[in-house]
Amino acid sequence: MSANISQARRYREMVRFEFKRCPPATDSNPDEAFRIHLETLYKEEKKLLSLLVDENASEAEIRNREVGLFLIGVGLFTYGRLDVAGDILTGIPGGRGQINRLTWVLNVLLPLPDKLDALTQPDLVGKWLKLNSDRLTWDENSETYIFEN
Repeated sequence: MSANISQARRYREMVRFEFKRCPPATDSNPDEAFRIHLETLYKEEKKLLSLLVDENASEAEIRNREVGLFLIGVGLFTYGRLDVAGDILTGIPGGRGQINRLTWVLNVLLPLPDKLDALTQPDLVGKWLKLNSDRLTWDENSETYIFEN
């Protein structure tokens, strides 16, 4: 890889590292294979979370699924899936672990105002997203979200 990789790719690689059991790519495009893997996991986890909520599962069980969606969401966000930002914000793991830093993918890839921080102000970032999400688009070249003209 070149020294000029995008921030999205850096975060994507951090997520890939967290997935120790990610299936090997069977085609010539491992990045696309990883995206497809994340899409599949996301659908499965969303279904499981919905079932847990419907069954009045324990808070701990629901929280575990939300944290799983957090990690998957960070990965998908780096492919231009703005719709998963809510899963990132609601699934931020508690404590001071290194995984929490993945939340900064929102700070890095979104054109957030300078004083907003997804890790320390998830509610404010969520409100900002609600106000601005329909004006944001994924730029394939820079691999960042930009405001549409």
